[in-house]
Amino acid sequence: MSYNNSYNNPPSMPMGTVLNGNILTKKGWIPYKKKSGAKSGTTKHGKLYVSAWNASKTKGLVKISAFENSLSKEYTKKNSNEVRVSMMFEIFYNSTGVKVLELGFFNTTTGVVVLGKVGLTIATKAPNGGFCGTYKKK
Repeated sequence: MSYNNSYNNPPSMPMGTVLNGNILTKKGWIPYKKKSGAKSGTTKHGKLYVSAWNASKTKGLVKISAFENSLSKEYTKKNSNEVRVSMMFEIFYNSTGVKVLELGFFNTTTGVVVLGKVGLTIATKAPNGGFCGTYKKK
């Protein structure tokens, strides 16, 4: 009778599963280091905010922040519950010190923002603590 250690050989876990600070790969469990994150919420004054970061080898650390201000507007779709809020996003590249401003629409229902000018997408309601990453333009 053989002994099966379920932690080292989990039969039902897919590749990329994160458990106890480790990630499952073809080579086994290796330490997992988070590469991006995002969150959203409301301030004490009832205004929305979005905060995100991404660490990559090519761009270095990128910090993104946005707050609802007096120029922000809410947009609702006629046939759905989706609410989008226009916000000014500040993208700061830590390695070069460059700041980029871009107008974006934060979807409060899904928690997603797409910043087309810099090629970033932010998902604040992702199950792993938020996501901020690049996407390929069509």
